[in-house]
Amino acid sequence: MYGASRLTVVSRPGAVRHLWPTLSGHVFDGNQPLMSDAELDLGHFRSKLYALRRELSETAATSKAAAAVVELDQSRIGRLSRMDAMQGQAMSAEMEHRRKQHLEDVERALDRLEQGNYGFCASCGEPIAAARLDFEPTITICIGCASAQENA
Repeated sequence: MYGASRLTVVSRPGAVRHLWPTLSGHVFDGNQPLMSDAELDLGHFRSKLYALRRELSETAATSKAAAAVVELDQSRIGRLSRMDAMQGQAMSAEMEHRRKQHLEDVERALDRLEQGNYGFCASCGEPIAAARLDFEPTITICIGCASAQENA
């Protein structure tokens, strides 16, 4: 959910294309025409970001219980059960950290939307393809800059 699953297609030696599946089942290859700010449906992305924020906030309550401190009373819990509980606690703590980070990304995206610069690449300033934003509405860089960073 938090990262783009990239497919790599090699049609002939030296011709490599990276494809990203979208939530709607379409495949985005980074070459779709870019939409201008006027063509970008900001209402769609605003509602998507609010829904994502609500979902991330709702999962906070369930993750807090899983990250609770593990009791070390050996008379009540066996050693393996304690180790399993400690591992579960560590995993829950990491998931909570990622959830908070993603929530901060959503808040920053909503701020960009309100400031009028949502959908533009933070590196080059060019518009980000709508399909890329639809896949991950908190994304801040276009496919060209992301590929350049990945290859660097």
